[in-house]
Amino acid sequence: MTLDVNDTKVKRKRPYLLTGGLAPLFKNRYRLPLSSSSIKSLEKIELEYFMQFKEMMKDHITNDEQGKYSWDVRFIPSLEIEEKISSVVAQNKNSRPIISFDDVYCTNIAQGHYSVTRLANPFNLNCSDFPGPRFGKKSLDEQTQDILNNFGKHIDLMDVGVFCGDTLIREVEQRFTKKGLKINNVYVAFAGPQGIKNLREAGINLKYSEAIEWVDWLEMRDCIGFDGRKVMHKSENKEVYNAFVKYTEKLDDWASIPQKYQDQFKKLYTCFFYKINKLLEEDGYTAKLAPISCASPVHELKLIKLTK
Repeated sequence: MTLDVNDTKVKRKRPYLLTGGLAPLFKNRYRLPLSSSSIKSLEKIELEYFMQFKEMMKDHITNDEQGKYSWDVRFIPSLEIEEKISSVVAQNKNSRPIISFDDVYCTNIAQGHYSVTRLANPFNLNCSDFPGPRFGKKSLDEQTQDILNNFGKHIDLMDVGVFCGDTLIREVEQRFTKKGLKINNVYVAFAGPQGIKNLREAGINLKYSEAIEWVDWLEMRDCIGFDGRKVMHKSENKEVYNAFVKYTEKLDDWASIPQKYQDQFKKLYTCFFYKINKLLEEDGYTAKLAPISCASPVHELKLIKLTK
């Protein structure tokens, strides 16, 4: 419920997280050889987006069971995320291999990766999401067997953050445990109170750097066309690096963006996709984002090497 923006009596704020990570996304997931100057430029673009997003939402007031509150939009750059995860791991260091649910951050810490995400049904976006592999990766069962074969039964897990912990708990209970894997510690940069409670009740030992009761958490790559809500999709075209439904399709559900701000959000989406594409061209690549058909919300992201 959105309230009168002129209500000046609202003092309570709740954090809305906006995480960066564009440079490690291109480097670690998409394997693009970015120059150091491009990496710095991407970090500046992240700050620019944050400032415009924060300005857009500055008058937004809503409420929960405790009453009215406004959003405290908080930007967390990739360096801060990596420092938090590295610190948590260092404080609880042991000999067990670490398997990361994330393929963007702290790739030097994890010994292996488990590529899992929430998949949307492109034929009915109102359906509940379900777990599945990221674009181009093996099935979850195959990945689980590979982890067991390559690292043995005793492992730790790592991710960026947990809100309610449903994905993590489900994979541990319904896949890892059934394969004979034993999970000791789970390392994250930040955790929501409900996630901390749920993982504790599930018998999972969560280690986190910061507890945050956030309104929502949006990764910047989902705001500007370089990632989105994943779907089951295969492509033989080597220029296709990802396939997803744009967050602009369901901003209220997927990003908690009220209707009155959605047109402005969509303008920022297009503007910053263009900005980043111009930057990529300096390193010899161009990005194209297009629907797979006129009747489908699924878009393919192509990263094409420019010819000289």
